[in-house]
Amino acid sequence: MMKKNIFLFVIASFMWMTSCDNGIEVTAPTFDVKTEKLSYKKEDTVRFIFSGDAEYITFYAGDKGAEYKHRFRTQVADAKPILNFNSNGRYGPPERNLSLLIATDFTGTMNTENIQKANWQDISDRVNFSTGTVVPSGDIDLSDFVSFPQIHLAFKYVGIGNTAQAQKTWTITDFVLNTYDVDDNTYPIVRSLSEGGWLQHSVEGDTRVWRITAADLWLGANANEPSNEDWVITKALNLASINPDNGVAIKTLTSTAEPLSHVYTEAGDYVVTFIAKNQSIYGEQEVVREIHLSITD
Repeated sequence: MMKKNIFLFVIASFMWMTSCDNGIEVTAPTFDVKTEKLSYKKEDTVRFIFSGDAEYITFYAGDKGAEYKHRFRTQVADAKPILNFNSNGRYGPPERNLSLLIATDFTGTMNTENIQKANWQDISDRVNFSTGTVVPSGDIDLSDFVSFPQIHLAFKYVGIGNTAQAQKTWTITDFVLNTYDVDDNTYPIVRSLSEGGWLQHSVEGDTRVWRITAADLWLGANANEPSNEDWVITKALNLASINPDNGVAIKTLTSTAEPLSHVYTEAGDYVVTFIAKNQSIYGEQEVVREIHLSITD
């Protein structure tokens, strides 16, 4: 009986090893791709012609946000962040009582102690503030803060109360923060005011606080109301951070590669990349196919 069990064990082991050997080898994809030509005019339809096969295929068109070489990039080299917003300061005394500040060490905890502990730098001299009508801020260059892992931006309102004159009312709209690279490509950090992650805190006079909506920031006070010191602060921001470029999966194990075309809207030279892969639990094989296209006006 024991000999029979040993024999069966040997046979089973041999069959298992044989099945593993058969499964270990993952063959390289035979996939290839071409286009009808290598030069097109912008807005032309570029059609990609496939041959061979692969279990998985990913397509990088080569235009902005879809470049294979930038698939791991998370920071803009030589970034130049520019802030823009509109302000409208009305009523009250003629003196400006609103400041724009930036801190590199604010913890994000919204209380008086943490706000006052942070080293806030007043950068109001970079801003074209309103003097009674809606006014664009102009380009506010924050390049000197790029090296810091994070920053917070804040509007600080200080109103002198208990007077016969109203405290000035401020409205902030169209808040946009973009970073630019050396080729002047734009990388949004805050696309609109609603993406700012704003939080408010009143240091003094908490009957009046910043009103935060998706469209604007607003604060003001009537005559004979108490004095105010109120802050509204963004979420933590990285001035050079960007999302990696992404490819599009055009074939998986459960789908077939449909005919593919792409339209380039800007003139330039593009590197189109296809990643073809065969994969199993035993390993993977990958091939990279590139097509260099010239897009003209």
